[in-house]
Amino acid sequence: MTVADNRGNFYRKIKNMRILTKLNELRKGGAHKPQELYSFDKENYEKALQDGLDSW
Repeated sequence: MTVADNRGNFYRKIKNMRILTKLNELRKGGAHKPQELYSFDKENYEKALQDGLDSW
């Protein structure tokens, strides 16, 4: 099983790499639970690329 095969593992890895920053906002307007919103952290993304994404 690869990381891409398991959504929970993928989310956890991305979260631990701090590529996404959770905002204090929710996406509203749907019939289901509001989704949390995130912003992309380009600096942490570039650092992760330099360190190698295989190191997850």
